Amino acid sequence: VRIDAEATEKKRAREHLKEILLSKEADIYVGTTLISRFTSLQNIKLIAVPQFDLLVSYPDFRNDEQLYSLFLRLSRRFPYAEWMLQLSDLKHPLVASIEQSSLHDVYDTLLAERDFFHFPPYQRLIRIILKGRDRKELEEASMIFSGALAQEKQAFLEVEKPFEPFVSRVNLLYIRHITLRLNTQVSSQYIRQRIWDIVSQLKKESLLCRKVNLFFDVDPY
Repeated sequence: VRIDAEATEKKRAREHLKEILLSKEADIYVGTTLISRFTSLQNIKLIAVPQFDLLVSYPDFRNDEQLYSLFLRLSRRFPYAEWMLQLSDLKHPLVASIEQSSLHDVYDTLLAERDFFHFPPYQRLIRIILKGRDRKELEEASMIFSGALAQEKQAFLEVEKPFEPFVSRVNLLYIRHITLRLNTQVSSQYIRQRIWDIVSQLKKESLLCRKVNLFFDVDPY
């Protein structure tokens, strides 16, 4: 039985899935993280996580926290299930956390990492989401935006280069992200004005930049 957003999108599909779960006629359930939300799942004997390396490599500072939370929920719901992870590094810190560490140990470790690398709650962020129909033009425009924003040293401690998110195309639009680390010593009004000035100037000067739609996610966590 498949459990993911597409398989549960329509009401009839959700009802059919619920019937299957209650009847316990399936032996194998394959799904996304949605699978952890189905309380109807019972008596699971094996939890298999394919492509673990891909999961832990996603470029989001919350990634380890979210994965650990997912695995913790599953392990508490199915305390007698065995685990099978497909991975290349047996010494990955997240694996050790799952096997040995207490919740408090993981909490302290994650906070220490965020403090060292200047992530929330110790640092404020803005994520710029760029969308465009042409992949090459979007990549070029993203580099132009990130390069111009990186010149603003007073407002931003760091402007990361554009990266391709895990879901990189929706409704025929390609997607790129740029993350800004804000200087907390500068007012929010000044930062907002500088972003507006830089984006407006680039849209006037560059046809590529005018073709791209920008969306802003403040404190993306």
